[in-house]
Amino acid sequence: MTKTLWSFLMEMKKNNLTFENYELCPSLNALSPEEKVILNEYARSIVLENEAGNEWV
Repeated sequence: MTKTLWSFLMEMKKNNLTFENYELCPSLNALSPEEKVILNEYARSIVLENEAGNEWV
């Protein structure tokens, strides 16, 4: 995991965003195209696994 991707995930947590609405995170544009692909694949798998939504613990 890259530092940029980690920072993005921490910003998501800070803003109480889930993988169903992570597109609202302001730092999404800071991610490289490769990081966006990784994030999209991870988000899709999380949303599919968790039908009730993804809650930060």
